[in-house]
Amino acid sequence: MSIINKKEVERIIKGTSYSKARKGIDCQELLPFYETTKTCFLESLDKLNVYELGQVLNSIDHFLDEKNHEVSTEDLPRGTIALIDFGYLNFGFEFSYLHPCVCLAQTKFFVQVAPCSTKKFGKGYDDVLDGYTFDGFASDTGVILDGVRWCAKSRLVTLMGKASERILKEIDKYLLERIPTYTEIIKQKDDIIKALQKRVLELESK
Repeated sequence: MSIINKKEVERIIKGTSYSKARKGIDCQELLPFYETTKTCFLESLDKLNVYELGQVLNSIDHFLDEKNHEVSTEDLPRGTIALIDFGYLNFGFEFSYLHPCVCLAQTKFFVQVAPCSTKKFGKGYDDVLDGYTFDGFASDTGVILDGVRWCAKSRLVTLMGKASERILKEIDKYLLERIPTYTEIIKQKDDIIKALQKRVLELESK
């Protein structure tokens, strides 16, 4: 249940001239919504355990520090294992807080990563790839294949190592098999193979 009227907030945003240049705190119409949200947010922080509150504080500090610096364009080559701060304002099972990640691809400002979690290691989940110390990780961990995403390079906290080719190939295989056009092509080829095998059996019987 929403604590504020989002439609009313949108109306204020759209009805305010130079809304992207004007300080929000100077908008009198917006202040009541701001105060309500701030109070509820602080109350939610009061309910967190030590781990959660500590992670939130570190993430907020990272966010504020990043705003005072130039946007990161650091080179993160394919296979780099990096500690990424996914932040704390996430939904459902989305990754949050700090997690080691395998870097898969990059642009100037963004990097595609596969997040990792030691808690997922060895569980036999279909969407988790077990990564071992001999794969370049500091400890045995689970690579979350269905968590692959793009994020800003500014989320980087520190570099941690390099993942093995085995890990990279397995991640690529998982992603490739879930591209709709690719899976349709594979299905078509499988159908052709089955038809040919059936034809071979028919000819052999004759």
